[in-house]
Amino acid sequence: MGVLAFVATVTAATVTPAARAHQLGSDKCPSSSGHEVVRRVALPGNAGFPLLINGTLWITIQNADETGHARLARVDSGSGRLRSYPVPVDISRLAYGFGSVWITGDGKVVRLDAASGRVLSIIRGPRMFGPAIAATSDGVWVGGADIYTSGQADKTLMHWIYKIDPRRNTVIRQVYLRPTTALDFAGDGGSVWVSGWGGVVKVSRSGRLLFQQRFDGVGWSLARTPDAVWVTQAFSGNRRGAPQRPLQRLLRIATLGPRKVTTIELGVQPGDVSAAAGIVWVGPFIGMNAGLARFDGTQTPPALTGIATGLIPTRIAAFPGGAWVSERGTHAVSEIC
Repeated sequence: MGVLAFVATVTAATVTPAARAHQLGSDKCPSSSGHEVVRRVALPGNAGFPLLINGTLWITIQNADETGHARLARVDSGSGRLRSYPVPVDISRLAYGFGSVWITGDGKVVRLDAASGRVLSIIRGPRMFGPAIAATSDGVWVGGADIYTSGQADKTLMHWIYKIDPRRNTVIRQVYLRPTTALDFAGDGGSVWVSGWGGVVKVSRSGRLLFQQRFDGVGWSLARTPDAVWVTQAFSGNRRGAPQRPLQRLLRIATLGPRKVTTIELGVQPGDVSAAAGIVWVGPFIGMNAGLARFDGTQTPPALTGIATGLIPTRIAAFPGGAWVSERGTHAVSEIC
């Protein structure tokens, strides 16, 4: 079991001359430590959900105008030039697949062409969609909305997940998940991992449960490495009104070999988790003035390192060599490596 207290500083980030020539999302980090802010991009609103696609960063922007809708920004590789596109929903999360960026918001899914930013389709399901979304090799999975009858929180529509056929832009499969709710997704070939209240499951392309690991509390955010899934636990309890208390845990759930769940105590309530090339990044829960941590997911037990960057992360998009981090309260997104 490891223990970590996240660290935050108030020093301002800088961009070095070497970093200015650094290609966006490259695994060749220009900083000597490997975990400094090497690029910061100013945004015309609050930074939301980042997604790195082939060296191009897409990120949602909240409060960009007065229409009630948000915008989607694209930061070009190499130049760092930013373009933004209007989106006809209040954006929640992003996924990429089949040449498109897929956006959840206002109970719908919006499909944008990744080359032009043009809206290709607005997709509605048999029930309202929620924020969780991920692309797999043959479809896009979306979670249900957190809607339920008063006093029946255990019957939330977040127990439903839906598969969209990208050829027809329509829902072709509905799956009810008894073990968990759909708070976060991660694609895995033709399958999808789902975490939420009560556990983690892996669902096949046909909707069959391939794997499940139950636990008390909520799996707030999910990330994959080759032999494990990593889940942040922000609260104990369940959706049926049982007492809920803050937790400071990260779970490592083995997906290869013997079934094993390892608990890592973090010292702060965790929020987002993201992983790439075996490196796992963890940020604080919403609204907490805490920093960022990373570790090598192949080590047992992992040696966690607190990173003092002068920013408060809200969302993380890891890539081989570093991570992009949305900053709370600064209208900016930063590249750390």
